[in-house]
Amino acid sequence: MSSTESESVSYAEYENLSQKIIMEVQKRPALYDTTLRNDRKTKNTLWEEVYQGVFNNWETLSDAEKARKGNTIQKRWKNLRDSFAKELAMQRRKSGQGVIKKRKYIHFDSMMFLVPSLRQKETSTNTESTSQGNNSIELAENQRKYKKHRKDLAQTKSNQASSYQRPSKSQKNEKVDEQNLPNFFKGTVNTCDEYVYDEDINFSQMIVPMLRKLDDDQKHYAKVEIMNVLQKAKSL
Repeated sequence: MSSTESESVSYAEYENLSQKIIMEVQKRPALYDTTLRNDRKTKNTLWEEVYQGVFNNWETLSDAEKARKGNTIQKRWKNLRDSFAKELAMQRRKSGQGVIKKRKYIHFDSMMFLVPSLRQKETSTNTESTSQGNNSIELAENQRKYKKHRKDLAQTKSNQASSYQRPSKSQKNEKVDEQNLPNFFKGTVNTCDEYVYDEDINFSQMIVPMLRKLDDDQKHYAKVEIMNVLQKAKSL
C-alpha cells in the first residue's frame, strides 16, 4: 500500500477494497484467462462492471473521478495478481524443499482461481521458448551446411584449375571432322567441354530438399519470403 493511500484509508479498508476487486474480477474470466480471446471494447465493458461492483456510488462520480478510480483499480489488480504469482512460485519451491512457511500472502486462498490460467501461460511461454530454440538450431545447421557447400565448391574449382592442361598444337590439329566419318559413326563423337560449377545453381539445389519438407502453405510462404529477400538485396 502506498503512503498516499495509507493516509486516506486504514489497512482494513485497503484490504477490504482489494478483496472486492478480487471477487468482481473472478466473476469475469475474460479479464484474467489468456485463453479467452476478447477485444479491447469487450474488456473495457467488463472493467466498467468491476468498477460498479466495487464502488456503490460509481454512477454519481464525475468523469474525472471515474478515470482516476478506474486506473487505481486496474493497477491494484495488477499488483494483486503479481503478488499471487510470486507467492505461488515460492510455495512450490518451499513444498519441494520440505520447508513450512509460517505466513503466506493474505489473499492467496481467494486468488487460487488464477492457477489454471497461470499454468497455461507458463506452458505457452515454455512452448514458445522451445520453438525458438529449435528454429535457432535449424538456422545454425543450415548456415553450417551452406559454409561447407561453399568450401567444397571452392576446393572443386581449385582442383579443376590445377588439373587443367592446355591442348598441344598437335592435339589441336588432330580434331576429328565428323563430316568425313562414315554414316554409322556420325553422332558418336563427344566433345570434351569442361564442366563449370555454377555457385548460384548449386545454392538453389541446396534449398530444394528444405522446400520439399514443407506443406503447401509453408512452401508458398517460404517462396514469397525468398523473393522479398532477393528484391531487398537488389536495392543494396
